Amino acid sequence: MLTLLFSPKWFYGIDIAFEIISIIVALLISFYSYKLYTISKKKEHKYFHIFFLMIAIAFVFKIMTNFDLYFDVLQTMQIGSIQVQYISKSLSTIYRFGGLFMYRLLTAMFAYGLYMLVNKKRDRRDLLLFTYFIIVLAFLSYYGYFLFHLTMVMLLGFVSYYYYINCKKLHTINSRLVASGFIMLTLANVVFAVVELDLVLYVLAEVLQLAGFCLLLGAFISVIRK
Repeated sequence: MLTLLFSPKWFYGIDIAFEIISIIVALLISFYSYKLYTISKKKEHKYFHIFFLMIAIAFVFKIMTNFDLYFDVLQTMQIGSIQVQYISKSLSTIYRFGGLFMYRLLTAMFAYGLYMLVNKKRDRRDLLLFTYFIIVLAFLSYYGYFLFHLTMVMLLGFVSYYYYINCKKLHTINSRLVASGFIMLTLANVVFAVVELDLVLYVLAEVLQLAGFCLLLGAFISVIRK
């Protein structure tokens, strides 16, 4: 089975370090969200706790598949300017497919959960979006990379817009941090979606993604300290 590997060679392993940091940051956001929930009893904080715990677990699956890809069962062939990676063991193929699917499923659930959280006026459009969401997930495979990140851009884009409007109303540091964090996560997925144009874009996407999580963590820490 063939699958394209988008990370540049020199970034192999470094991206895993980025994901480990992202896990730590996501867990901290989940922790502070739960702490806020125990104080405020607001369901929004409870859902943030669940969703960021979910994305942390998603990154664990991504690390597992990337580690397998980079260090165990890969053989590399150079065909023109395109580097093709293929897995040499059938069991590893199943292992990597399962890990990749769980990463994408949990990540998509994270984004969709956030969308539903901020979309207080629910109507038929939600059903249409949910239907689209399920169809895309059903077709996700090694070749569903672009569709996956396109879906993430749509969901996180809506969330970013909501918090951007909220930021314009409140004009507080926390609202700016939250809006900036989600905008960063949206931009990261935009860059992930077009990474085939230049593999260096993968590095930029990882940096934007980590920056987005750090901004969100800063917002939660700021609220707790108050």
